[in-house]
Amino acid sequence: MKGKLIGAFTKNLSLKLLSLFFAVVLWLVVVNVDDPNQSRNFSVQVQLLNEDLLTSAGKYYSVTNGSGSISFRATAKRSIIERLTSADFTATADLRYMEDSGRVPVEISPNRFTSQITISSRYYYLDLTVGEKQESKFIIQGRSEGEPAEGYVVERVSVSPNVLVVSGPADIVSQIDSVEAAADVTGLNTDVTESVVPRLLDKDGKDVNATELTMNLTTVNVSVTMSSVQAINITVEQGGKLADGLELDSITCTPQTVELRGNARRLNNLQSIVIPESVIDLSEITENTEVVVDITPYIPTGLSLADASKSKVKVWVRLKQETSRVFTVPCANLNVRNLAKDLESEFGQPEVEVEISGFEDALSRLSGENITGTVDAAGLGEGEHRLQVSFNLESGQKAENASVLVVIRRAENADTKDKVQGRSRTEPEEAHTEEDKEDKEGKEGEEDGEDGKNGDGEDDAGGEETDDDASGSGEARGSGEEEQAGTGQEETGEQQEDGESDS
Repeated sequence: MKGKLIGAFTKNLSLKLLSLFFAVVLWLVVVNVDDPNQSRNFSVQVQLLNEDLLTSAGKYYSVTNGSGSISFRATAKRSIIERLTSADFTATADLRYMEDSGRVPVEISPNRFTSQITISSRYYYLDLTVGEKQESKFIIQGRSEGEPAEGYVVERVSVSPNVLVVSGPADIVSQIDSVEAAADVTGLNTDVTESVVPRLLDKDGKDVNATELTMNLTTVNVSVTMSSVQAINITVEQGGKLADGLELDSITCTPQTVELRGNARRLNNLQSIVIPESVIDLSEITENTEVVVDITPYIPTGLSLADASKSKVKVWVRLKQETSRVFTVPCANLNVRNLAKDLESEFGQPEVEVEISGFEDALSRLSGENITGTVDAAGLGEGEHRLQVSFNLESGQKAENASVLVVIRRAENADTKDKVQGRSRTEPEEAHTEEDKEDKEGKEGEEDGEDGKNGDGEDDAGGEETDDDASGSGEARGSGEEEQAGTGQEETGEQQEDGESDS
């Protein structure tokens, strides 16, 4: 079977090839002799004529569909149509013939084979949007985006050129509030210059659609200068002296540090920003005070704030506040002074409460267990006495009046001791004050006759004073003790007269 097929194709092969050749030649002859018409679609950009009719009137226009091109169908001999492209046609729209609706008729014409090409007969139009035209100039603001490398900040951002002229529909141009160009400085520690497309922003910071606008610049150069940055301490010098009775607690500054930028070496050599003493004068302060200080004048030349908005700091001057607290003091911490030698005492209560005023920090260190004090029993005899307590306090602390009950009784060994010493129980104690000692020394030089006379008066007075002591009379007791201090000594004239009167 296979052999028969091969034989059929190869039988008379030369005649078959000759027949194919003549068929191709005949087809070429027919094609070249008979050239039929053919049609194709083309698309070209429309050219506007007499645009100055609108621009001179302060008008703007824009193609409504946005492309400004038009499609059409052309017919010509096949031999011609196959050689044509869109570039062989021109489409024009003359604004002189613009309709009120903004529609302009479009005329299409071939650039060659003019008489041999036919454009489809339907009408073509270009739709335009026409409105008031506005032109405005804007200063381009340069800025940086992103975070630079650690220890660096943006020192300066500049734009070149920095003036943008925008023209277009008034309702769009009027939306423009600012123009900015931003350079990305993420991770940078050196200066950089970038080519950036300006952004048109409205008052809310949103982009304005610029498709219908014309601008004199498409890109601008944004140059960024970098600087080192370092946190520097702020110190405050104090001048003047607080008024008496006032005590300084602290002077603090908020914030305590501020970031400066500039040359790295100069920043490393700067220890702190010093607010001079002329700013904080303690002599004018009587209460806690807050002072707002602009530190800009105290920053060394060549350095500046990393953030100019942080130029002001708050300086707080705080005084120690006086307060009071109530303490419970054990009576064991109290001493009784100036008690007669033949008497003894004890407290009639275990503890005493006292209100102490002073500065809080000092009071916080106090406790009732470590507060001591004294009571004065000078001139007192047997019985119960409520005495004022004098507390031993630090300077600046004050105790309110506090009293304690003291019970005074005769010492158990007082009579035995008096017999041993050959004295009566009413013999007065020795002078124990500096004033009594001076009186005693001053009397030793008087004559013996006066001495004897005074002694008799004093003995009589002493007997009466003993009886007074037993009756609890404080006034007689005080006078008797004063006379007893002069027994065996020279008395002044006034004391002699008191003794004689008592006898």
